[in-house]
Amino acid sequence: MTGRLGIALGLCAAAIAATGCGGGGGGSDVDVGPAAAVPGSTPVYLEATVRPEGEAATNANAALGKILDAPDGGTKLVSLIEQSAAEEGDQVNFAQDIEPWLGDEVGVFFTNFADDSDGAVVIESTDNDAAQAFLDKAAEQGSTTEDVGGHQVQVEPDGDVSGIAGDFVISGSKTGFQAAADAESGDSLGDSDEFKDSIDDLPDDSLGTLYAQPKDFLEAIPQDDLDPNARSTFENAIGDAADEPVVGSVTASAEDIELELSAAGGADTPQGSLIDSVPAQAWLALSIGDLGDVAKRAVDNLRDAGIPNFEQGLEQVEGTTGASVEDLTNALGDSALYVGGTNLQSLNGALVIQSEDTELTGRLITQLQSLITAAPSGRAKELALPGGGTGFSFSDPTEAPQPFEVAQQGDKIAIAYGTGSAQQVLGGGAAGGQLSTTPAFAAAAGKLESLGVDLFLSFPTVFQFAESQGASQDPEFQQAKPYIDALDYLAIGSGDEDDRAQVRFIVGLK
Repeated sequence: MTGRLGIALGLCAAAIAATGCGGGGGGSDVDVGPAAAVPGSTPVYLEATVRPEGEAATNANAALGKILDAPDGGTKLVSLIEQSAAEEGDQVNFAQDIEPWLGDEVGVFFTNFADDSDGAVVIESTDNDAAQAFLDKAAEQGSTTEDVGGHQVQVEPDGDVSGIAGDFVISGSKTGFQAAADAESGDSLGDSDEFKDSIDDLPDDSLGTLYAQPKDFLEAIPQDDLDPNARSTFENAIGDAADEPVVGSVTASAEDIELELSAAGGADTPQGSLIDSVPAQAWLALSIGDLGDVAKRAVDNLRDAGIPNFEQGLEQVEGTTGASVEDLTNALGDSALYVGGTNLQSLNGALVIQSEDTELTGRLITQLQSLITAAPSGRAKELALPGGGTGFSFSDPTEAPQPFEVAQQGDKIAIAYGTGSAQQVLGGGAAGGQLSTTPAFAAAAGKLESLGVDLFLSFPTVFQFAESQGASQDPEFQQAKPYIDALDYLAIGSGDEDDRAQVRFIVGLK
């Protein structure tokens, strides 16, 4: 939505986020909220609950208070919202214009993901007269009234519409409004037993809900916007799970904000054994539990997708390496990728891999060194490793200020960037210690528990790197800095729980 009315309703949604809490479980009588005015075929539906209650309200306000550096985060955010609206020429007073009619929940849905996507914001109303007064006040100059499916709506110059259907304020595209109004008076997502059963299992302190149907989500992406091979690969990867919903919930505390997603089918994603041992100065670390198995599944998916000349490509790989694809994938075990450095000059990182066939991987490293040396611009040099092993380095100052290093030490391989980076990661973090010893990583690992840490990102170092690259001169970055300074880390873990695939995102707060 654009225009004054769209801005005002967007501010309303943001104000809801400021005070949002409450949530999920609730026994057999499930309150479906705005889903009662959402089409059942929507590919993705998002919902937030208002009117804070109990511990959920306390936790939400504590998290928001840390981000906004205020004792009452909700009040501070509403003030910022009203200030932003005034700067746009919209005099919106949350307490006078919105709170009198605002119900318990707000939802957002989409029916497609084209450039001009269709969808709507659906907000529960407790007083339709007060809600209509708000719509009248917020309407942009030049807007008109029109009948859409028996409902009088305001049409803004950009074509977006807003109006009331049942006990809901609805604003979005004309097609989105019509879909919501039809759902409110007919069959809706809220009438679906599958939807009700799914949200009934969410935590009681959930601040928000996500509900999506993978098959419908994929079909909502225009054919021209997604490569056919990518679409086919995705369909093969998720299989029968495409017909089962993905459900998510958001919770918060004074220490972190969590998003947990659950899907059918299960996901065997054991935590890799190497992420703990990457250098402590890493600001990004990614774990892959079994790189060889991942590679095998990728090959199978690409083969099933029918990519032209794919088999010929595999034959070329086998001819060059002197090993079968099966031997190559069997030689790769757990792996981890890390990136460190606070500026471009100190940037460093490595992919470290557990070798399950040190003779084969050692031969491959020697072959790679020979290929680089034979190239016209080859600058491969033997790499001295204090801890033993073999390897080489090569550089191209026109492309990167530091050298690349490839080495094998014992049963570990490092493909690294930066002087000494191979030895640093092969030596278990060297003098700076390992990532597992840092407070932020330890906190993330404790929150993710049995899911393990698949990805870890340290916000302070990322922002420091961004500032070294000129972000400090960006007015928008400076405006956001007081708030992003409250962020400590992002961690992601995945695995199986109760025969369902689980993915958990955690944003740690300082």
